[in-house]
Amino acid sequence: MPHIEEMVKEGQYLIIRAPRQHVTAALSKSLGAACLILSIDLQSIPSDSLQEETAFAQAISRLILQGADVPEDIAGQLRDCIERQSDLMEMFQTLRRWCAASPIPIVLILDGADDETVHQPFLDLLAMLRMGHIQRDADGAPTFLSVILAGTLDIVDLGRIAKQRDLRYIPWNIAVPFDML
Repeated sequence: MPHIEEMVKEGQYLIIRAPRQHVTAALSKSLGAACLILSIDLQSIPSDSLQEETAFAQAISRLILQGADVPEDIAGQLRDCIERQSDLMEMFQTLRRWCAASPIPIVLILDGADDETVHQPFLDLLAMLRMGHIQRDADGAPTFLSVILAGTLDIVDLGRIAKQRDLRYIPWNIAVPFDML
């Protein structure tokens, strides 16, 4: 875990193949109060919500509101996104505002990435996260300190599944192998 902690502190984006919730538990324990760990369990999203952008954005927003200590102003914006049936970009911009206002860095863990979660809205979210990472490095735009895609699949598997489903490309082009066990 020390190697992963260091990469998170450096602001790297990672793909980790590990048992469900293992990464969240280990990082929450090791990073302590240095970072806010925002973990989203993708497998808890209903399958019909994985396939349509607005439903996916609403499901992610609900999971964040249920599982994280969200500041009231950001919680209000997420509730507005749900009520107005906002698109994924509006939800993502709300999360970026949270990152900008947070007194400590936020690490996003998307847990449970497997073949059932690979639909276009998920790939679109990955593209937005990648865009945020690039903008952060280029001009200091607010976004997550680190994003970890945790699950049982390798990035090669995600690409294969997307191709089989005739989806757009996988906008996540990094993969660092780790042995978590």
